[in-house]
Amino acid sequence: AMGGDQVPLGSEESKHKVEELWARTFAYSNKIIEKVQKLGFTRLGEMVTPNIEEMLITLQIMSAVFEVLGAHADDEEETRLLLNARQQILRMELLVSTWKAGDQDEFTKVVGELERQAQF
Repeated sequence: AMGGDQVPLGSEESKHKVEELWARTFAYSNKIIEKVQKLGFTRLGEMVTPNIEEMLITLQIMSAVFEVLGAHADDEEETRLLLNARQQILRMELLVSTWKAGDQDEFTKVVGELERQAQF
C-alpha cells in the first residue's frame, strides 16, 4: 500500500526532485572529472576522502534511487533526466573499474565520454 506522504510522480514536486537529483549527479561527476584531471591515472589512488571506492558506493546508492524513480516516471522529461543521470553514473562506475583494472586507454576513453556528457 502506498503511504499518504508519497510524492505523486509527474507532479511538480516530483519533477523538482528528479531535477535536483540530476543536478547532484552531474555536480558529482564534475567533481570526479576534476580530480581525475588533476591527479591523472597513476595518482588517482592517492585521493583521500572521499576516495574512489567511497565515490563508487555513493554512485551506486544514487543509481538505486534513480531506478526506483524511473520505474514510476510517466513524464517524458522526467524519464529522460533519470536515464541521462543513470547513464552518467554507469560511466563513472566504468571509470572506477577501468582504473582498478589498470587499463589506462579505456580509462582515458571513459573520461572523455564523461566530459562530453557533463557539458550539457
